[in-house]
Amino acid sequence: MVRGSRQLGSWFRALGGYYCEKLRRTGGSKYVSSDIQLLTSSCRDSSIVEGNVILVPRQELSSAACSSTFHGQISRIAETETRIGKDISIGESLKGNSAWFSTAAGSDTAIPPSAGVSASSEERPTAYRAPARFPGAPDPKPKNDRYFRAGNNSTVSHMLKLLEAAPSDADVEKILEDRIGELAESKRWPWLPLLDALQKGPKPYLALDVFNWKVKKFDGGDPKEYAKMISTAGRLNQLGMATTLFKEMEGRGIRRTPVTCNALISAYSKNNQTAEAIALFKEMQESADCKPTLVTYNTLISMFSKLSVKDMETYFDASKEAGLFPDRVTYNSMIWGYMRGGLFDKMEEVYGQLVNTGCKPDPITFSALIIGFSKAGSLEKMESAFHHMQEEGYTINNMIAEIMVEFYAAERQFEKMERIMKIVSNTPGTSCSSMVYGLAIQAYAETGRIEQMEQTIEKMFGSRRLFTTSKVLDSVIAAYAEKHNFEGLEKLLVRVKSLGWLYQLTTFHTLIYEYGRTRLFDKMEDIFEEMSRSTEVRPTAQTYQLLADSYNAAGDEEMVLRTADRMRAAGFDSRPVMDKEVDRVWTDDEIFDGKRRAEVWPSCRCDGR
Repeated sequence: MVRGSRQLGSWFRALGGYYCEKLRRTGGSKYVSSDIQLLTSSCRDSSIVEGNVILVPRQELSSAACSSTFHGQISRIAETETRIGKDISIGESLKGNSAWFSTAAGSDTAIPPSAGVSASSEERPTAYRAPARFPGAPDPKPKNDRYFRAGNNSTVSHMLKLLEAAPSDADVEKILEDRIGELAESKRWPWLPLLDALQKGPKPYLALDVFNWKVKKFDGGDPKEYAKMISTAGRLNQLGMATTLFKEMEGRGIRRTPVTCNALISAYSKNNQTAEAIALFKEMQESADCKPTLVTYNTLISMFSKLSVKDMETYFDASKEAGLFPDRVTYNSMIWGYMRGGLFDKMEEVYGQLVNTGCKPDPITFSALIIGFSKAGSLEKMESAFHHMQEEGYTINNMIAEIMVEFYAAERQFEKMERIMKIVSNTPGTSCSSMVYGLAIQAYAETGRIEQMEQTIEKMFGSRRLFTTSKVLDSVIAAYAEKHNFEGLEKLLVRVKSLGWLYQLTTFHTLIYEYGRTRLFDKMEDIFEEMSRSTEVRPTAQTYQLLADSYNAAGDEEMVLRTADRMRAAGFDSRPVMDKEVDRVWTDDEIFDGKRRAEVWPSCRCDGR
């Protein structure tokens, strides 16, 4: 948000300027009335931040201002100038007019037109501009903070540092034992955030070690605590532990409840044990005091959304027959199920039901819509869903960025692809992933855009990321070779090696092919020698074939024979190298030595009768 009088002044100037001069005359923000402070604080949590722009939802502005003495001025400004928070139905946002997708270099907003307004209309949404972070503010995601995955929880972050720095399992247990008094407060201590953060860290096995320690110290008695432990075991793929805890609970005379049964069904679901999940569900149906709840049905619907659309629909209908009303979790599972099954019309229909029932879509909803519309090749609907997500106040995440960048890269819409990458980079707390960079680099390489490719590579290295797959590096090598820019290629290869990248088989083959195609045989042989010395990759028959093809194309028969000798010495069949006509299509005259078929096979008539 904005801090200091100057930033507050610019923010109110964007709103209309009425109180800007008054604020400047006072010389500080301490004289601002409590109502205006309420307004700014209410917008802080719901603003859409893109780079240096804050998009403020209309309902947040009006609700904060209506209780104040400034109701007349600010509410009129909010009503007349702001369209950001306006509710948009499925028919308007996804089926209506083509979305206005701004690709201007200086623009940081990408917002569709309001319902009923064409993309070419002069009336477009107004973005209120204010600094997203005051000058000198710390980066919300420190680049060198390995423990940022702990979020804002300092307790979890501190424990992460201690556990991941422990040199042995005994030290891990000692750290936990020393803090047993604090950790015993299981209802208050953030166990799940800690386990999730450990799983995402460099030592994911620590999550299981910590969980096993907690199980040993666990003094059960409360069904809800058992449910938490069972659910956590399922998340850690420890199904045996989950079932053991469930049986232990019943063995201690603690009656099963819908909460504990739902936890075990969830564990079955996460470990692909469909039959066991259904069996427990049927036991709940037959029980008198442990009937299935909406959470039960949601778990089964979510499970079958990955397996079978028909079964997913069956349990969705069963939940309604049981008198339960679907919630956002239910609809999200249905939307994802239809998206995975390629039933994009039904996906859109269920989204309409979600909106019409008053449920508010969340990032999970929009992720499914964006992925689905990109699969369907519906550019307008994909962009409209993305803009609707922004209007709801949700920031872009890497999964959505990867989907949209991949779509734009495949369609060669580079301006829009760069636009998405800029939004990700300017969104506090996020940054482009290696996958996003890789998709962009590969698209530039395949179209010969060397300058943009090099700029994106620099950005990727600058953010301490590397190529995700050898396919991206191979496309870069081919792009440099196509432009005969081997100096740039050599510099890149030196840098990639210095960062610890190991060549894969396809990379060696790409280098051999490109050097051979351009008659740089010395460099080609150097790559072959490097491949022969590698402990990770060894030359294959295809490697020798590439060498022979390069020499054969240059008419160097001596080197072709030498390559065949090396191939035989390596234990490969050299006939494909020596006999270049092996895969050639032979003519009838060559097969029958110039004779007609009827002369070879008298019974075969060639006159068509």
